[in-house]
Amino acid sequence: MAQNDSIYDMDDFEDAQGSDLVKRLRAKIDEMSKFAKELEKENSSLKAGERKRSVASVLESKGYNPKIAAFIPSDLDPTEDNLVDWLSEYGDVFGGPVQGQQEQASVPDNSSIQAHRRMSAAEAGGQSVSSDLLSRIESASSETELLTLLQGQ
Repeated sequence: MAQNDSIYDMDDFEDAQGSDLVKRLRAKIDEMSKFAKELEKENSSLKAGERKRSVASVLESKGYNPKIAAFIPSDLDPTEDNLVDWLSEYGDVFGGPVQGQQEQASVPDNSSIQAHRRMSAAEAGGQSVSSDLLSRIESASSETELLTLLQGQ
């Protein structure tokens, strides 16, 4: 990589004459072009690495595998809001929650409500397991004996 000082060093051109000056200027332009291309390449590499890190960070914070970043369009600006919008649209493909199912899952169905009421009633007026039954369950030597005890209870 060329040094920054050599780009701005114009002392080389003070004593140049005629066509020699043109050759030297062209050489300097070529040198500066190469330097600019190296800087562009380094800049692109740094931007790609930063994008990859920021996308992976957002994906992890939302509970997704960071490998999904390979499927996110490269023209999508990697801000958190844009990524969250993209995930809300395509996240279900990668195992994320499907839109609409989150609300449905939070509302219990009728059978769940009835089961909860039965459990609450059993707790409130339920029978306690006697220590004799517990000792027989612990001393059961086979699965069939255990099932017989549990069914007879």
